[in-house]
Amino acid sequence: MEEAKPETGIEESITMSISSEDPYQDFRASMEEMVVAHELREWHSLQELLHCYLRLNERKNHKVIMLAFVDLLMQLMEMEKEV
Repeated sequence: MEEAKPETGIEESITMSISSEDPYQDFRASMEEMVVAHELREWHSLQELLHCYLRLNERKNHKVIMLAFVDLLMQLMEMEKEV
């Protein structure tokens, strides 16, 4: 059985390791940049984005990644309401 390939191009993006004084803000800004760069709007694409962040980062960062992701979703939902 062949494994499904990501459709968004997220996997081809460059990853960077940084030390941060505000990991929440850095993850949040990074996710927003990815959403804009890859025009992510569909739920499956946003899930793929989240899974990439969780997979590429240490478990100790998962809580802040989840918080940043939920905040991003809330912002996207608000933007949809305004349209």
